[in-house]
Amino acid sequence: MRVVAWLVLIAAGGWFVLRGPMKSGVRLFDFADAYEASRAWVQGRDPFDEKALAASWAAHGGSEEVRKVLTYTPSVLPPTTSVIMTPMVLLPPRWACAAWMACSVAMIGVWIGIVLSLSGLSLREPRGTLLAAWILAMGTVHILISSGQLTTLAVTCILAAIWFGQKRKGADAVVGLLLGLAMAIKPQLAIVFVVYELYRGRGKSAAIALGVVALVWIVAVARLQISGVDWMSSWKRSLAWAMIDRPNDYTPANPLRSHLINLQLLTYSFAHSRLAANLLAAAIVGVLVIACIRVAPPGRRGGDELLSLATVGALCLMPVYHRYYDSTVLVLALGWAFANLTSERKRYAWAILMLMAVFFLPVGFADNLVSKGHVAKATAATWWWEHLVLSYQVWAVLLMCVCMIAALARIRTVNAKSRSPVCRA
Repeated sequence: MRVVAWLVLIAAGGWFVLRGPMKSGVRLFDFADAYEASRAWVQGRDPFDEKALAASWAAHGGSEEVRKVLTYTPSVLPPTTSVIMTPMVLLPPRWACAAWMACSVAMIGVWIGIVLSLSGLSLREPRGTLLAAWILAMGTVHILISSGQLTTLAVTCILAAIWFGQKRKGADAVVGLLLGLAMAIKPQLAIVFVVYELYRGRGKSAAIALGVVALVWIVAVARLQISGVDWMSSWKRSLAWAMIDRPNDYTPANPLRSHLINLQLLTYSFAHSRLAANLLAAAIVGVLVIACIRVAPPGRRGGDELLSLATVGALCLMPVYHRYYDSTVLVLALGWAFANLTSERKRYAWAILMLMAVFFLPVGFADNLVSKGHVAKATAATWWWEHLVLSYQVWAVLLMCVCMIAALARIRTVNAKSRSPVCRA
């Protein structure tokens, strides 16, 4: 079994290289966006002026393919990312892309190490080897690498913060610093883990995280204000462009809406109203959060905190805008599942693995089937395609949340029985 597991890991590693670094070349569009926005911030220019960013990219030797994308794609990154990415501006575009690629690959290695450690597994046993292979084979990981997405760094900070919180006593400052940096990069992904720290009574780390992100915001805004840049108007324009009829829109007006994984993609298909879709999504998430609180009450650490953190990671993906690659935070759920494949909770573990399997598929898989002629357009217009197939990853995240909450409830029930006087007798 060990030999088979290592062969699977080698194959997954080859697939990772092919679909990640080799596919990207120098076309790290998302990285280029952040890189040029950071250069503009350093120079006191508007980091949300897409035409100026594209011109700067070309002037410093960046590729023509990326320049064209930057020209018509306004930046929607918060100003705080410009502060975080400042060191990369010291390098010319091509060298910066190569450096970011190397860092991104290294960060995936860090993910594997952290998830193995949190789940109590190692590469010396088949489950640990297969867990590493699974992470390397995920389409969500591939798109992170090939596009140069900053989510890679944000998830690395989140996982590292969790590791220090779980494995090192008195590491509140480190946990807070890492979560603060993650919030500066991807606030909608990291904020729930700060809230979780507060919920568990670890207020010091939460306060430090909020202090760090506040400090980064002050530095980011101060630089732009001093230079007299009307960045706020540009940023609002970019956000409006992205959220309505554009890449981040969850309605049929966006031809790439299947790249989203937030719950509104699913609820809109039933409600056909933005307001109703948002209200329905909020109601569903509210019910899940209440259920989670009931089965995992606050207090001292106990039970299965990795499962609680995995549930938090899944919950954060549903209420607000998230794209396909943000689902990489689900590696926490993956680690818990592999750790429990042989325990009494194995039915929940196997269910999570089956749901996680959809993230092997590349981004926009359902739309690609239609655009390449494998599925007829008439089929894509049916109700079941719209409600089930197009949003299959949203369904997976939703069902995964339900499954993990059920597992938490089961753990609480077993623990309660073991502490009862009858059981002790």
